[in-house]
Amino acid sequence: MVPATFLAPKPRTLDHVESAAIPLAALSAWQGLFTHGHLAEGQRVLVHGAAGGVGGFAVQLAHRCGAQVVGTASTGNLDTARRPNREQLVELAGLADGGDLRPTIDQVFPLADARKAFERSLGDHRGGKIVLRVI
Repeated sequence: MVPATFLAPKPRTLDHVESAAIPLAALSAWQGLFTHGHLAEGQRVLVHGAAGGVGGFAVQLAHRCGAQVVGTASTGNLDTARRPNREQLVELAGLADGGDLRPTIDQVFPLADARKAFERSLGDHRGGKIVLRVI
């Protein structure tokens, strides 16, 4: 069971697959840039792994705030993000609804193929988020 304090509305303009790709990666980017990094307009930011899940959102969010963005891409895996924030999720949903934030989807698997999705996550997918379709 997920506490209600961790939940935010799904972006109206995205489907369920795109919406499922946003929370942890986008929150990690948001918190790294703004909560911990205090990024502001006109500053310069280096985003390592700019082609990955978190990095892709970091590039979009930093660009949106008016920062100069420099990105790198690597073959390493990103660490799993932890500690949800409802207010930031609501803001991220608003950014998605406004067209300022879009997820990159690598592949969608039905829930029955969760093992295949996991195996894909261990490989060289590097094309965005892997999503399990529950519906």
